[in-house]
Amino acid sequence: MPIGRGVPTETSMAAKRSAQTVLEPTELLIRVLENRTDAAAFRAYGDWLEQHGDPRGELIALQMMMDTGVPFDDLDLRRYTASYLWRHRSLVPKIDPWRTELDWKWGFIVGVSIVEPTLRELEHLLAHPSCVMLESITAHRPTRDMEYRLEALHPQLEISIYGR
Repeated sequence: MPIGRGVPTETSMAAKRSAQTVLEPTELLIRVLENRTDAAAFRAYGDWLEQHGDPRGELIALQMMMDTGVPFDDLDLRRYTASYLWRHRSLVPKIDPWRTELDWKWGFIVGVSIVEPTLRELEHLLAHPSCVMLESITAHRPTRDMEYRLEALHPQLEISIYGR
């Protein structure tokens, strides 16, 4: 029987093993969600998103460059990232920018500080795809019982309330 016909060679087995190690996008996202400090997992997820036309992929790359240092002026990179978010508004929750400050890390919102939030605004915010890694909310002068409602909506959040 000639080699290559029905008999696996070492080369074909190695190719099959490497093809099996390519992760699907859901597996990449799970790795990112399970270990939020794994830069390699974020990079792989961002690369996959970028290859498939998702603007979050480039946002991940831009924000990772800001964290690791870049060969050009950091202020230019921050300005470019801000303009990128402006051009790709779907990445940003529709919430009043004059009352809200968003803290980003590698393509996702990890912290929110908001003045006089309503429950509806916070529900909208928590439902946005960019907030899947949200860790903390700081609410300034919230409506009555906001802390309890927030805890019910998202029990893992660190919640700070100021000026009740």
